[in-house]
Amino acid sequence: QTCALPIWNYFLDFFGTGQTLLQQTFDRYKKIIPTNNIYITTHKDYKQIVLDLLPEITEGQLIIEEERRNTAPSIATHRTLFRK
Repeated sequence: QTCALPIWNYFLDFFGTGQTLLQQTFDRYKKIIPTNNIYITTHKDYKQIVLDLLPEITEGQLIIEEERRNTAPSIATHRTLFRK
């Protein structure tokens, strides 16, 4: 039996602008940070959606989570990755 994945708000064109919240956030950040220095954490089920929505990033800029975590543990885990 399969169940549909929930589509989170950041994958929706929430304000009717033609861009999802994720795309809007990415566009704001790329004005101040080189695109190759932007990394995105997402669950494995949403990897392809993120890549489709943000064609400017590569798979190497995705940090894929195997399990769903709360924000704070995720940030702490990935902060240690970047310190290395």
